[in-house]
Amino acid sequence: MGDRTARDHLVRELKALRARAGSPSYTSIAALGDRRTPKVKLGRSKLSQWFNGECVPANVNAFEALVDILEHRSAQKQGTPRRPTSVMEGLRAAAEAERRCAAASTRMAATGGASPPTGQNAQPGALGPAGTQRSRPDQPDADELVVSLVEAVEELMTQAELVFQRNGHAFHGFGEAVHPSDLDALAAVDRALVAVRTAVHRTRVLMPTYKPVIDKLLELCTDVRSSCTEDGIPDDDDGFFVSFYLQYVPQLKELLEKFVLLAAQGR
Repeated sequence: MGDRTARDHLVRELKALRARAGSPSYTSIAALGDRRTPKVKLGRSKLSQWFNGECVPANVNAFEALVDILEHRSAQKQGTPRRPTSVMEGLRAAAEAERRCAAASTRMAATGGASPPTGQNAQPGALGPAGTQRSRPDQPDADELVVSLVEAVEELMTQAELVFQRNGHAFHGFGEAVHPSDLDALAAVDRALVAVRTAVHRTRVLMPTYKPVIDKLLELCTDVRSSCTEDGIPDDDDGFFVSFYLQYVPQLKELLEKFVLLAAQGR
């Protein structure tokens, strides 16, 4: 399964919304923004960046105006009820949180993750529990990092299970995204995955000994996110449905238990 990011999901849903609205040009969308009261500036360059995933929309008012314009046109063309703008805003917020966490991770790697001084320059308490590097007193210790990562992974599994169960009952078909009415639930999974990525980045930097296990945890979390919208695939041998999701979840739970045990042994 691909490592789809929150930004990828946002771009995919934006493009799908634009298609349902009849694929209006950027010029047409910008003109509709100009006619709103108050006027909303939606330049073609800005729209191109948003729809191509070159940047995450930072202006919430402009983004919500764009979504409202497209939802209105979609409702007219498709004859379906308009969805609340909060659905797409949830995806935008998840992508923005992901962007912020990536920037914070870069800063942490450049500063907080640096090796502590040694010899005469070493400061008392430079090493935290389990051999974690604590170059600043405000950095979390090993127990805090482990708890943070475990809670983030468990929240992801909880939200993914909700989507999987809802999608399974609706039986939208294998490989399809959840129905648009379920996008709030899917946005919750995306936010949970962002939280996992944040916890993983911090733990990688401050607990480098466990990097292989931590990386595998993130990989399985991403697989769970990618597969939670499936219903299953018919098995050619016995006709029963099999599911990648139902294979990934036990693997993730087992690895999470292994990570907790390793961290406990390292204290």
